[in-house]
Amino acid sequence: MWRVRLVLAATLVALFGAARGQCGGTLSEETGELISPGFPTGYPSNSECTWIIRGDVEDTILIFFDSFNVEADDSCRYDYLRFTIDGQTGDRLCGAGFSEFENITVTGEILVFFKSDGTVNMPGFRLIYRIVSPTTTTTPAPTTTTITTAQRADCSNPGLPTNGLSVLSDVQFRQGDSIQFYCDDGYELTGSSELLCDGSGSWSAQLPVCVPDGTLTAGTPTWAIACIAVGAVVGLGIIAAILYMLIKTPPKAVRGGTGQVIPL
Repeated sequence: MWRVRLVLAATLVALFGAARGQCGGTLSEETGELISPGFPTGYPSNSECTWIIRGDVEDTILIFFDSFNVEADDSCRYDYLRFTIDGQTGDRLCGAGFSEFENITVTGEILVFFKSDGTVNMPGFRLIYRIVSPTTTTTPAPTTTTITTAQRADCSNPGLPTNGLSVLSDVQFRQGDSIQFYCDDGYELTGSSELLCDGSGSWSAQLPVCVPDGTLTAGTPTWAIACIAVGAVVGLGIIAAILYMLIKTPPKAVRGGTGQVIPL
């Protein structure tokens, strides 16, 4: 839509005899065009032209490149066009085309500088501009709602468990970042193996701990259970041996006071 408006504006400028091809000047009309001297036949040698497209502080300036053909060079050392916006000078532009610059938007004003050397005179350029003021548009401006959100707090480095290592999803520890924890050989992890940064500056759990293998086995350790089992077997064997001896040994006789043998 803006392209249609800008092309129409350029047509009106041409029909009503606006100044064309002047080397420099201040442009403040709502709609206009900026043309290099001699366009499209060719710009003169040793030109140095400065234009200022100026609107009010709150105005928006739209720029469209209708044609651009300046002597080409990798570093644009010879002939070039350059923009200065808010005191910041942009790169030199040269060559042909520049369709990527068909929509340049700035606020307030923009300085345009063109320079040519003493040789190779190309057709030059023609750009169209439009100054859009908040009071000139007939379309109501959309209502802007300011939404205040809480300041995001990054998490601090939780460190590493002793005898362990970690794998990070992002070294910045930002909201949504996670850390996976692992233990060295011979150790096992107790606690959460993954911590998540919740955006409030806190991790989802405490730093886990790496402990020697077997420390976390529930109940009596395996070696103790084995000792108890062996002791039980040995004890049962001793009891069995005693019972066997009692059964196999014949009973002894006891002589009474009258001389009679009393069997046991």
